[in-house]
Parts: sequence; structure tokens; C-alpha cells
Amino acid sequence: MPVVLISKSARPGRTDVIDLRYGTAMDDPKPFILSVTAEHIVYQTQSNPPFNYYQMKAYVDKNAEKLKTIAEACIARGLKAETL
Repeated sequence: MPVVLISKSARPGRTDVIDLRYGTAMDDPKPFILSVTAEHIVYQTQSNPPFNYYQMKAYVDKNAEKLKTIAEACIARGLKAETL
């Protein structure tokens, strides 16, 4: 079943995590949540922290297909959430 990105948002009170919600439809009542942390971005890009929300969002936007593939693999394994 195809997976779509429902939403992306910063976690309230945290500037170092962006939550991506994926589901089988835009109104999926129980979406899969992929949390992308600043630590993951540092590891992937070999950049120096700290990152602000806009830099993290730019990474998420640039790597949207890769992150969707990760989400699809997690969903296929039966996971409900994953933190990178």
C-alpha cells in the first residue's frame, strides 16, 4: 500500500527534532511517525551542530525520498514510530 507524507512539524518545546507523519491516506487515524534528530543530520552530513529549525527543515526537504523509503521499511516491519 502506498505511503504518503501527511505532515511535518517541530516537536513542541524541542528545536532539535522534526516529526514526519506518514500514512496510507491524508486522514490516516494512526500515522507512522519518523522523528529526525539533529544528531542524525550531523551524522549524515558530517556538519557541525547546532542546527536551527530551518536548517533541519532544509535537510528533510532535500532528503524527502530517502526519508520516505526509511518510513516505508519501518512500516513494513510493523513499527509505529522510529527515531533517527
